[in-house]
Amino acid sequence: MKASQIAKEIEDRIRSLSELMSALKKTPASKTKGELFIAKSHGKQRCYEMTEDGSRLYLGKDKQERLAPLAQKKYETMLQQAASTEILQLQACLKRLAKLLQKHDIDSVYDTMEEPVRHLITRDPITDKGYADKWLRQRYQRRKTTESHKFTTIRGDRVVSKSEEIIADRLNSRGIPYRYEQILILNPHSNLYYFPDFTILNVRTRKEIYWEHLGMVDKNDYWRDNLKKLSDYAQYGYIPGKNLILSFECTEQQLSTEYVDSMIENFLV
Repeated sequence: MKASQIAKEIEDRIRSLSELMSALKKTPASKTKGELFIAKSHGKQRCYEMTEDGSRLYLGKDKQERLAPLAQKKYETMLQQAASTEILQLQACLKRLAKLLQKHDIDSVYDTMEEPVRHLITRDPITDKGYADKWLRQRYQRRKTTESHKFTTIRGDRVVSKSEEIIADRLNSRGIPYRYEQILILNPHSNLYYFPDFTILNVRTRKEIYWEHLGMVDKNDYWRDNLKKLSDYAQYGYIPGKNLILSFECTEQQLSTEYVDSMIENFLV
């Protein structure tokens, strides 16, 4: 795993731990007064409640209803302490990784090459940009361009709707490699295949993700046909939120760039 990928994993872990700590501060157990204290006496562990005035109350069989919330509070307090310690350690790792990436990031080597010769170089596929270049150069079968492809993207692709143009241009602006209407064969034996609007390369994971834009969801025939398509996708392992992105619009609600950017941010970078 590359240093940049490790950094992304660390950032995700820090985010999860921070969310955990915030949630623990709002639990019922966090509002419980007193602290649990366990001491060994005559070879047995005995439970006590340390009250706010500093006294110690033995939690015998007649006070078991106090034991559960105090035990939960102690557990959640220890969770917060462990999460806080781990965050500090991970943040220190991120700082070291940042210095490493500044000096030894293999993806930056191409950019350091002199301008007169840079265009002559084929980037090594071990780098993210080299892998993306190789993926984009591969030939693929796509749907035939027709008169319905009335819109042209910044990259020069002809697409069928303004919304597809927006998606393509937002992908292009983020440097995310994509192919338009590449064939996706689900079952070669039954000749089951579709042409997803976009086949996209997640450069970080080096996995392909598909994007279908459903642009007329207020039309019954269109929606019925696409429900069949989505059912087929799911049957063969293409699941929304996993490796399939969906966007929608109807006559009264157009696709927003905010939604497109959110999908890109959550699934592709």
